[in-house]
Amino acid sequence: TAAFKDTGEGKRLGLDRKTLGRHEFVEAMVRLSEAKFGHGQRPDVTDLPGAVLVFCRDLLLPGLPPESVLDANAFRRTQLYTPDADAVLRAHKPLLLGLFAWYRSRLRTRGLVLEGWVALLEESRLLTDHIGPIGLTSREGKLLFVWSRMHRLDPHTASKAGAQGAITLIEFIEAIARTADLLSLPTAEDIKAGGYGSLGTYLAACDAGTATRASQAAPSEFPGAPLSLSRRRPSGDLFTLPTRPLPGKVARLLEVIMHRLVVFTQSPSEGDFMRLLKKAREKAKAF
Repeated sequence: TAAFKDTGEGKRLGLDRKTLGRHEFVEAMVRLSEAKFGHGQRPDVTDLPGAVLVFCRDLLLPGLPPESVLDANAFRRTQLYTPDADAVLRAHKPLLLGLFAWYRSRLRTRGLVLEGWVALLEESRLLTDHIGPIGLTSREGKLLFVWSRMHRLDPHTASKAGAQGAITLIEFIEAIARTADLLSLPTAEDIKAGGYGSLGTYLAACDAGTATRASQAAPSEFPGAPLSLSRRRPSGDLFTLPTRPLPGKVARLLEVIMHRLVVFTQSPSEGDFMRLLKKAREKAKAF
């Protein structure tokens, strides 16, 4: 009974009779709380707010995965909104603007929808299917997209063009930063210790499935342990504190994305690829 049925409101918002909007979902939770704990069913619950509190504390929260209660602002406060992170993002502004325009213009949306974000991850070969354990799982990639949204989904204000599930340019930049923080991309020292002449040769080895670390070399996080460069660091986890500064990781990720997309688009050079992105920015102005 929480859904709009008779007033036509659901139809106006693009919701069918089997779909709940955010406000309707909240109402449904309140109704469940009252049915489960209200009307004197528990002596310690004397009103509706108390029933909602007990419902959330005792039934809802214990069954939720930690991803659903993560404080998205913590990453922003401690890592993203810093002078060093701002400097590296500004240094890569043309690439970031171009990537945002490139992937949203292909779908002709005002913002970047999840489909476009996943396409970026796929074509940059950042998922585990392509780069092994150091890459993102499909689930992690989608979570990073959701956590980067600073606005609430609101069907009352979302456009009919699908902007309800899209992210803005600023949110896209945050998604890139969150991706860099999670990935275990090797540093220049790691690549040199592994016997690779450059990032490009290392990525080529990843593609061939032969990326390994020289047996005598090990990162500081794994003292004394010969490891493959394709193994995730202990800090490469959604809930583990990072051990390396974010700016360097963002710069390395954007270097990887550039290298991968130059290959994917069969551009003769990075300069040619940047010209493609510039054209995409002009095209994106039309919508």
